[in-house]
Amino acid sequence: ANLNAACAALERGDTETAERYLSKAGNSPYVAHTRGIMAMNEGRYDEARRLFEEAARGGVSEATQNIELLDME
Repeated sequence: ANLNAACAALERGDTETAERYLSKAGNSPYVAHTRGIMAMNEGRYDEARRLFEEAARGGVSEATQNIELLDME
């Protein structure tokens, strides 16, 4: 539920609320992926790449696509 709430907050552009929910969401690969999206949106590309790589190792296929987006930057 916290991960879903964080994603909804990110879609609204509310990173403060998203971070609050993510802090309660644990450390799953999907949480790492969502943190990576937030980092990418904030211009923290090195951190985003690290988080996407962690998520990809955990089986989140979307993370690989986001790494490719970073490579295009």
